[in-house]
Amino acid sequence: MHIVLIMANNSSTPYFNRFADLAVNDKSIQLSFICLFPTKPQMIDDMSKRGLKCFWIKFSNTKRKINYLQAIIKGNQLLRQIKPDIIHTHLFDDSVPMLIAAKLAGIKHRVISKLDAGFHYYYNRKWVWLDKLNNALATNIVCVSSENKDFVINKEKANKKKIHLIHQGISEEEVTKFSKEDIDYINKEFNLLNNEKIILSVSRFIEWKGQKFILEAANKILMENTECKFILLGAGDFRLTLQKWVEKKNLSRKIIIHEPINRSRLNALYSLSNIFVHAALLEPFGFVIAEAMLNKIPIITTNTGAAKDALEHKKSAFISKKKDNQSIYEGIKYMLNNNTKNLTDKAYQNAKELFSIEKMWERHLNLYKTIVNTKG
Repeated sequence: MHIVLIMANNSSTPYFNRFADLAVNDKSIQLSFICLFPTKPQMIDDMSKRGLKCFWIKFSNTKRKINYLQAIIKGNQLLRQIKPDIIHTHLFDDSVPMLIAAKLAGIKHRVISKLDAGFHYYYNRKWVWLDKLNNALATNIVCVSSENKDFVINKEKANKKKIHLIHQGISEEEVTKFSKEDIDYINKEFNLLNNEKIILSVSRFIEWKGQKFILEAANKILMENTECKFILLGAGDFRLTLQKWVEKKNLSRKIIIHEPINRSRLNALYSLSNIFVHAALLEPFGFVIAEAMLNKIPIITTNTGAAKDALEHKKSAFISKKKDNQSIYEGIKYMLNNNTKNLTDKAYQNAKELFSIEKMWERHLNLYKTIVNTKG
């Protein structure tokens, strides 16, 4: 059984590497990869080290229409050449061209993971028809949380019979390992003081991630507790808007808006943080929730994505009743004023049970075997 996993806009994908590690000794399958990226992707070397093939289709998301057309043509040629039994796409920019290419190439089994469902519906409605086209072209749809599944069924009107629920998975070691040098970097970069309570948020800087709620809650908290420091990490155009808000409030010393940092440094920052806050309006999954759970950080989050499936209010996290600044503020106050060990221990155990990379791969492999062996 030859399976091809496809991803766009990422030079390297950590869980593809983990899948490769888990699959490399399984003689019943052949695993290959296709990466859509503007320059030669790191994924080629990642897979070469493991004795696996990664094919590169040059693609840029800055000129989507022409790049989609080129990717359809090149993808169709490539798929006719390598003849996989299954192709599996993961993001909008790989799904649009490669599901079409696979259909034209006669690939019978076409799987899509709905990792970015909801973005177009809430922020760019004119492209929802392409989300629906992807669902129609796919023979199987993987939803990554119960909320994700409900959205795909109710808003994108996908065929329920195609849908499978498989949570995302991560390696505990990958999201918790760091060095003393990483700790030293974090202390210096963010000017951390011994008496400060570090309140961390990690997500893309786009409006639907709810960072504005976090900032407004932070403003209230800092009026009452000057020993807190808020650190928001991410990339995205909304960062400038958030930075201007912080500067206008004269809070730059206490609220830091920062670009992404590398994996081990982020792990070090997790280890130094006292509270993790996530305020997204909608999450297909939300890897950072699982990461915070595995790092045993007290979590305040809106009831979305991974949090909705894995966390309970005041049992393993503080679940914000509303998606607004007041609920986030109340959550921070709760975490600052209560013993959180039982919450973090419970969240950690839930993450181990639900979000391990090994279970994620096992469930994907079972899906692949089932659909290939199913007649009709």
